[in-house]
Amino acid sequence: MCILLSRPQTTRPQLCYQKIHADVPDSSILDGIDDPIVLSNVSAIEAIVSQIDVTVIEECYSNRGTKSYPADVLLRIALYCILDGRPSPNQWARSAQTCSAVRYLARCLRPSRTTLHRFRDKSKSFIEDVFSHVLVLAQKDGFLDSEEASIDGTFIDALASRHRLVNQETLDKRQAKIAVKIEEDIQGTIEIEPISVPAWMAKTPGGRLEQQLRFVEANDVLTEKRKKNSKKRKSDRLNESKIFVSTSDPGVPISRNKQKVFGPLWPTQYVTHNESGLVLAAQIFANATDCGTIGTMIDLVRTNVSIDLKKLYADAGYTSTCDIRACKQRMVELIAPVNENSFTEQLLREKQNASPKPKVFARAQFVFDYDNRTCRCPNGVVATTSKDGCRFFANGESLQTYRLTFPTSTCQGCPLRSQCLPDGQSYRRLRLIEGEEDVVAHKAKMTSEVLLHCRAVRAKTAEKAFADSKTRACLERLGCKSLVRARAITLLHLLAMNLKRLYRLRQTLEKPS
Repeated sequence: MCILLSRPQTTRPQLCYQKIHADVPDSSILDGIDDPIVLSNVSAIEAIVSQIDVTVIEECYSNRGTKSYPADVLLRIALYCILDGRPSPNQWARSAQTCSAVRYLARCLRPSRTTLHRFRDKSKSFIEDVFSHVLVLAQKDGFLDSEEASIDGTFIDALASRHRLVNQETLDKRQAKIAVKIEEDIQGTIEIEPISVPAWMAKTPGGRLEQQLRFVEANDVLTEKRKKNSKKRKSDRLNESKIFVSTSDPGVPISRNKQKVFGPLWPTQYVTHNESGLVLAAQIFANATDCGTIGTMIDLVRTNVSIDLKKLYADAGYTSTCDIRACKQRMVELIAPVNENSFTEQLLREKQNASPKPKVFARAQFVFDYDNRTCRCPNGVVATTSKDGCRFFANGESLQTYRLTFPTSTCQGCPLRSQCLPDGQSYRRLRLIEGEEDVVAHKAKMTSEVLLHCRAVRAKTAEKAFADSKTRACLERLGCKSLVRARAITLLHLLAMNLKRLYRLRQTLEKPS
């Protein structure tokens, strides 16, 4: 007879977060660390995170299942690793086991990779509140008393590959092929000699279904791009074969970065406080241009912190008609050059030396009457006006354009013909856009002294913020897809940068004079 002996049941010890998560960490963990940067990062995170209300983070987690890790612990781990040059949650989890500084900040807890990935994904729900909370702390300390800021844009590399961009013709062919293959998967067709799957096609039935959904999204994005392209003037339109979309992340814009490399990029806008150097607002737009974004950024600054901006320094990319009007409506003085930068004069000289042409009357030598939409040439002849379609901007605004044409018979008999008519033209024509008087008035205020001061201010604020975010906060490339996640992760990285900056400002204030 076989007697079955029951195995004694042992209870597995449950991890009690409340006992391990102490308010006062064990400082002996930091013994042996003499790197001042590491100690400074740890002190900054300890000092600032303790003043942040993490209730908004805890609300992102449900009350079901296993008790979640303390929100402040996960936030401290993420911020320190970002400042230390480790932006991936996989690196955060590894650091929680091997790095003494992270173990100290985590109170000896060791969250898994899944936990930290989930925390980063959930950041889209709470990061805006936490980001603005740090700015409120800086305002209470008196670091945001100045009402001047700088705005500029940069490109951050997207996770999507620049080698997988397709136009409408290629996308239609791939949609037809993958539809046939999915139909074979549904019917369970087994081929004696299976045809090799193309390199671009997913290898499994489930992967092909997901790929088909991305193709549908890419087709919608491409249709919208072609629609916007068709509204442009004929001289500004792209050939439809040159309009591309990414099949791995259809929502990412396609443009050229600072190195003139064509590929998927996230166009990011920063507003940086001139006096403190803190980033007041950041946003990623779906359009790869600075035009039409300044109004949204001013509103975002006022949402994050109660600062009534008076002056905003920018470059020539923010001096379109819609941008100047947006600043005027919000009572903000825009300091920015019009159609010029630090290389304008050099490029103009190079162009003239390369192909010298006889000079003709410039546009500035014609007198415009913006109320009556007329123009008077240097010889006193008034041009006739006719509508010439609309000019559409990236933010969706449109402005009416007008064509100013001088009579051919008058131009042919004009004594200033040789100085006025370009080569091959029998009459002079100009174009006038609605609201151009605002641009002219703005350009008149931008003297050489004002623009020189503007460049100096932006070099210390906006350009420095870009350098810090890409080198220290690891924002050279975003390891995520979709616009929503890209915005959240960008703010998370800039939060770490602001936190360290606020800590340094406090240290400077505490130093004896």
